[in-house]
Amino acid sequence: MLRENVPGFKNMRLTDGEIVEHYLIPARRFVQEGQPVAPGAMAGAFSR
Repeated sequence: MLRENVPGFKNMRLTDGEIVEHYLIPARRFVQEGQPVAPGAMAGAFSR
């Protein structure tokens, strides 16, 4: 789904497992806990 609907993901050289591990799981944790997994690790990706 991400490769088809998110412009930057189509040409990325990542496996599906890497996308889940590096993007989806941290995003889920951020939504559930309200803070990045590691200090500064994904802070820029979620700021407005």
